[in-house]
Amino acid sequence: MNYGNSGRLPTVFVSSTCYDLKQIRKDIKDFIEHHLGFDAILSEYDSFPLDPNIGNIQNCIRIVRERADIFILVVGNRYGHITGNGKSITNLEYINARAKGIPIYVFVDKSLLNVLPIWKNNPTIDLTNIVDTPKLFEFIDDLRGKENIWVHEFESAQDIIKTLKRQIGYLFYDSLILRQQVNKKNLSSKVINLDGESLKIVLEKPVGWEYILLGNIMATKFKQSEDLKRDLKYGISFGQVQNLNEINEFLNWIVDKNSELILVTSALSSLFNNAIPIAMGEPGEPGDVEQIIYVGERLGTIYEKFLNWGLDFKRISVNDEWKEVKNTLSRMWESPISDLESYCAKYSEAMNRLALIPHDSEESIELDLTLTLNEPDLTEFYRELNIVRARYGLL
Repeated sequence: MNYGNSGRLPTVFVSSTCYDLKQIRKDIKDFIEHHLGFDAILSEYDSFPLDPNIGNIQNCIRIVRERADIFILVVGNRYGHITGNGKSITNLEYINARAKGIPIYVFVDKSLLNVLPIWKNNPTIDLTNIVDTPKLFEFIDDLRGKENIWVHEFESAQDIIKTLKRQIGYLFYDSLILRQQVNKKNLSSKVINLDGESLKIVLEKPVGWEYILLGNIMATKFKQSEDLKRDLKYGISFGQVQNLNEINEFLNWIVDKNSELILVTSALSSLFNNAIPIAMGEPGEPGDVEQIIYVGERLGTIYEKFLNWGLDFKRISVNDEWKEVKNTLSRMWESPISDLESYCAKYSEAMNRLALIPHDSEESIELDLTLTLNEPDLTEFYRELNIVRARYGLL
């Protein structure tokens, strides 16, 4: 079985302010390298892999994204340098580790945790004799509240090391169990290449795993197209501009775009009417994992196709007299995208209800997962198109 990246040591990124926690950082580095045998990355050491073409903040974020397998966050009495967006470098490193989905271990100075309730009761109280900025308390409070991260207290480096020994042991054991499950099931490369959460669903097979897996893949694929949607929102498009100077050339282009939209919509209907029932299996029978992956990925592709269809209109230049025809048709992507996003939200809500059912329960749940595609209103488009056709004697 090929696990990818085999032979590479795990890389642990240690995040904290440097100068006030210098000795603690050194002790953690020694533990990681000499006791665990892992690679440790700390920004103050010459082993930190710098890219000389970017700044300090960008380098730290890049390393978290590209190299970190485990993230250790140590919070002392300093928040550190505040960047242009109002967050410290340490905070930004944590945000990127969180987004990456890697294991995160957070340690907060015990004295800060003791003072935290006082700050929460009176956020305007002057505590500059303890911290450099109240933002530090906000950060800790967010970690324990909004972020729902388990926070370990510490008084010395040995407290951190003692906790890490046990927690890394648990992580190693979980990895062994996962490896055993993968080997036993003889999973295909298509399954192995799933993101961590989706692979976990395949291995553990909770109640309604087929539906949960499809929803997870679909949501992941939709999220990957977020920047495309932002491009559409702000009218940003790259590539060669196509000049349509002749009326027949423009009308042929319009026909082609209409046909393309119909083709993508038909593919969407085929997935729901034909592919999904096969993927999910007959009632009482398990679903087909690879078929579910196929459907989820194709739904993501179709979502992306609709967005790119809209962006194509940003890359054509036409006669001023035809612009309203172009503009009214260009908005036709909005309806299917809205329908797909509404479906994804409805699906997610249904999966949340499904997740509450115990694995050994015989309870049933009715899931209405029908996709409703609303017919786009083409009245304005045809009105503008007929005006242009009449002007050129093409009715």
